[in-house]
Amino acid sequence: MRERNSQDRRVVNVVICDEGRARLRRIYRRLCDRVFSWARTLSDEELSEFQGALRTIVRILGAEK
Repeated sequence: MRERNSQDRRVVNVVICDEGRARLRRIYRRLCDRVFSWARTLSDEELSEFQGALRTIVRILGAEK
């Protein structure tokens, strides 16, 4: 849904409706299932490297705030 901003009528805010939220939850659940299935195939060393890479990504994205 689109809603006009009450302070600035030029701004249009996009709001996710209930159906959209439900759909996003289903997509997220499927994504998590796939990632967990994939991660189970990794060796301990590969899993450790992957975790390190994720920490780096989180740190970089956090620095961009």
